[in-house]
Parts: sequence; C-alpha cells; structure tokens
Amino acid sequence: MHYSIALQTKEFGFLSITPRKKLLKHTLLRVEEGLALVRLGKHEYALEAGHSIWLPFDCLTSISYFPQTKVALTEVSSRVSQTMPKQAGYVKLNPLTTAVVERLASMNAPHEQKLDLYRVLLSELTTLQPVLKLNAPSQRIAQWSPQQETSELSKEVQLTLRVREARRKLLSGSKKEQVVAELFDDNQAAFEAMYQSICGE
Repeated sequence: MHYSIALQTKEFGFLSITPRKKLLKHTLLRVEEGLALVRLGKHEYALEAGHSIWLPFDCLTSISYFPQTKVALTEVSSRVSQTMPKQAGYVKLNPLTTAVVERLASMNAPHEQKLDLYRVLLSELTTLQPVLKLNAPSQRIAQWSPQQETSELSKEVQLTLRVREARRKLLSGSKKEQVVAELFDDNQAAFEAMYQSICGE
C-alpha cells in the first residue's frame, strides 16, 4: 500500500549498505541508536543517535547502517501537494516534530488511526531547514584510513570501517588474499571472524 506519508522503524543487527540510487520519495532519517553514514556527492555525513537528516525526492544517495543501529524512517510521496524542502542536509527537529515521530514509532496501530499525527508531521516537515555541512564525526570518519588508526573514533567504528572497506574491495573484484593482506595483516582467521560478526555473512 502506498501512502502519502508513512513512518517505519528499522533495526540493523549487522552492517547494511543500500545501493547508490536516486530516492523515489522525500525521506526524513532519524537515528535512535547507533550510527549511519549518508553518502551525498563526494562526502559521507555521519548521523549519531538523536540526529536527523532530510533527503529530498530524486536525491542520489547510499546509506551505511552500522551494526546495532535503530532508525525511524519517514517517507513522503513526491506527489504531495505541500512544498517539501528541496535541499538535503542535517535538520534540527523541534519538540513537536520529535514528539510526533516518537509517538508514531511506538504506536502499534493501523495507518488509518495515525492519520491525525501524520497530518501534523507532514505540516512540520515543510518548515525544515536542512543544512549540509560536515560535522565533527563526519570529518573524523573522512580522515580515517586503514593504515592510520585514530583515538578519535571508537574501536568498533574503526573495525566496521575496515570491514566495510574490505567488502567494497571484494565486490569490486579484488582477490580475497590481497584484501586480507592489505587490511588484516595477512590474518585470514581474524578477517573471517570480523567479517562474520560485522556483516553477518
């Protein structure tokens, strides 16, 4: 069923990466727990718990959800009559929007019983003022490299970034032995264990 606006919560037990493509709906992504990285253009924008980002219809993006991440995803049809923000970026939700999102996320009821809340949310979304600039976590992640560990990022985040890099190389055709040598000091067992625990594969 296609609604003009709908909110769903999603939980990711393992690293999950969406393909890079244009969005078919306007999207408000709010991270409740964990970490998500949203790729827009050449940059990745980090979303920590409690932070939100607005992604308009037709926006080209890919999202990496780190293990143990929970999000509230609001999708709005591109055909709604209200004018939605056309720019992608971080948004600060006012107390009303936050309360409505949290209420919808926790409500176990049919869509029809949530219509009044959805009307309020739709109206509030038109007032968002997205700002696209790299915040401190985004900059720290952008500066990270497999050759250079940093104390500014947690061990879990760095390990996930390393495994994500290995996954990317494998998918683009690099030989497994080469990837293990380059990213895991030739330690096949360590690679297998980390890949399994982070990707669930």
